Amino acid sequence: MALLVYVTEACRQETKNHGLQDVLEKVKIQLETDQDTRRLEAFPNPYWMKKQFGRRQGRLVIVERNIELEGETHQVFVFLALIQRGDKSYDELSYNIVLHGERYLYDRLKNVDLVAYAQERLSQHDVVEKVKPSDTELAYLYSIHQDEQNDETIYESTDWFNSLQQAEFKQLATRIFDSLGKVIDATSLGGVWLSVERCAGHAFLARYFPISGFWFLAGIISEDNADIKQALAHKYQAVLTAEDNKSQSLYMIVLQHARKAYPALLSAEESIWKNLEFDSVGNLALSPEESEVLSSAKDMQSPFPLFINGRAGSGKSTVLQYLFADYLYYYLSHKDHAAVPAYFSCSSELIKRASEVVASLLECGGKYWQDSHRQHIVKDNRYYFDKAFMEFRRFLHNHVPEHQQELFALRNHIDYARFRQYWERHFKHDPLAKTKYPADVSWHVIRSYIKGSNSELFLEPEDYQSIEQKQQSVTFDTFKLVYEKVWEWYKELCNRDKLWDDQDLARLVLKEDLVRPQFPAIFCD
Repeated sequence: MALLVYVTEACRQETKNHGLQDVLEKVKIQLETDQDTRRLEAFPNPYWMKKQFGRRQGRLVIVERNIELEGETHQVFVFLALIQRGDKSYDELSYNIVLHGERYLYDRLKNVDLVAYAQERLSQHDVVEKVKPSDTELAYLYSIHQDEQNDETIYESTDWFNSLQQAEFKQLATRIFDSLGKVIDATSLGGVWLSVERCAGHAFLARYFPISGFWFLAGIISEDNADIKQALAHKYQAVLTAEDNKSQSLYMIVLQHARKAYPALLSAEESIWKNLEFDSVGNLALSPEESEVLSSAKDMQSPFPLFINGRAGSGKSTVLQYLFADYLYYYLSHKDHAAVPAYFSCSSELIKRASEVVASLLECGGKYWQDSHRQHIVKDNRYYFDKAFMEFRRFLHNHVPEHQQELFALRNHIDYARFRQYWERHFKHDPLAKTKYPADVSWHVIRSYIKGSNSELFLEPEDYQSIEQKQQSVTFDTFKLVYEKVWEWYKELCNRDKLWDDQDLARLVLKEDLVRPQFPAIFCD
């Protein structure tokens, strides 16, 4: 599979009229050398744009065409037109390319045989085709989740989970384990109180759903108290009285009341069950929302890329860590043939937490119970395990060439806390600053849009207007104020005091191509 570029005669003439032939050739060479679209911006399929082309007012309009040759699909990126701000074509193609693009396609490609062009270019062997994924790489893409079991599941409530973390019940773990076999007879609506073997007064409330294929352990008590029993039954009434009909609604109800989940098969082996029972992380029952995202991520029709969005505390990291555990397990099981996946986060504390959670999932997680070496998979592979978890800034900083190290001296790094201090000193006498463009909003706009939307150029107000509405997190007026009031000041501040932020580091790494492809899977938290 190769990525080729075809330039229409009209586009060549337009770039010639503006003296941009060299820029056009450079973009063409870059695209065919990279064999990917990272330097382009996606517009409605099949269109792409190269914004701020040559001079800041220009845009290169590109359309993608797939060509089938000898059983292989090749991509031809057609450089369709150069449009300039202020022209009628600029407004037409920038803001409604789907409606107006067809006319340009017909006029500029009606006499062009792209199949013949692709055949000729490929015969010249002047384009390096994309290397087909190896069997190991294909396994990372498509096989990680294929062997997952659909066995019966045990769900534990928060009350059950909390009780089993207490010393009193930990001491009775063997007795509780011996009593779990009774659950399969507890099919009555409302659940059944079952006695704990050889423990007078101890009992637990459970229900078995044979049609839906799961158990629900509602809670365990140490005394025969009617009030406590009634309170526990009432608390989990929605689950205990639900109809066993294998419906999605039943599944959602159970997830809303569950704290932990694991395959029922694990209840057949006492040592395995005790290990996962006393572990507080490895078998957490995900929320309905987390479970939906996790299922979507494991859909082999569209498994990647995956972007998880949500407010703080909504479970984004949890889902990411559950997914990463699968990929890391595959690597540790095939490390002689596979490359290590990467888990990046923005601080050492978050990296430490993520590695602890993933280690617990691998050592105690129910889905890996069939691996006889699961208890040692982290301990025996500590070096390889630790290689997978990295602080993102440190990773990038390690790739800065020696002759540029001083430009990125850590003492000159500016984060939000430092930015806010500068901002407050500079704008303390501006009565509008705190309401119209406060420090947090200014930092967000500069990082996410002005410096963060393009690795080569800075986003200007008119370019912000062309971003899809759903991608605009601030109004145009706010963006313009930040651009004019804060960005111009911040840019001068950084130049004067030789300050740098994370975006500067990322832009350097991208511009000078300092990081080579090495990870088969990348997770960013």
